[in-house]
This record gives sequence, C-alpha cells and structure tokens, in this order.
Amino acid sequence: MKISEYQELAKGTALPGAWSMNYLAPGLCAEVGEAVEKKFSHAPTVDLSGFMSELADIYWFLALIAEHLGWSLEREVLDYMGFDSLEELESDILKKDFSVEREMWGLT
Repeated sequence: MKISEYQELAKGTALPGAWSMNYLAPGLCAEVGEAVEKKFSHAPTVDLSGFMSELADIYWFLALIAEHLGWSLEREVLDYMGFDSLEELESDILKKDFSVEREMWGLT
C-alpha cells in the first residue's frame, strides 16, 4: 500500500472530533510515548508486537495531521528524503544492509 493510499484510508476511520489539532497533536505525542515505553522499558524482552502496534497508531496520527494541513504525507516524506518516487526510495532501501539495525532492535 502506498503512503497516499493509507492517508486516504485513515481519513475514513477518523471520528468528526478527531480533525482538530487539539486532538491530533497530543494524540501523536501520547502514542510516541507509548512506543518508547514498549521498546525501552526495563522488561527483559521487547514487546515487539506492542511496539509495532504503537508505530501503526503514530502513522495514523501522522496521516491525519498531514491531511488536516492539506499535505500529501507521501510527497513530504519523499521530498525530505530526497527521492522523486516511492520506487526510487524502495530501490535505495533494498541496496542497504540493515544487519546493525536488526541487531540493535533485537530482530536477529
């Protein structure tokens, strides 16, 4: 699924009261806090499922904030990273070795 498609789908899941930045900004911050708690708690193992769930919530808030501001989240991400298309970004990602990151996140 493309970022633009997700942004469109996320719009359909938001209740009317969710379109205020007074809801979206604190909600995003709360989800980031929950993700940090799940990943960096003092538990002996990482709750990877819970962490990924929080990342999905963060993504939802980002999609709605972008929509609220009239932005294409996909275009903003690509511009920030210096890519013209998702295909170009994907090609770049596939060339990288993520072994260090996988080990850091406990995915090895």
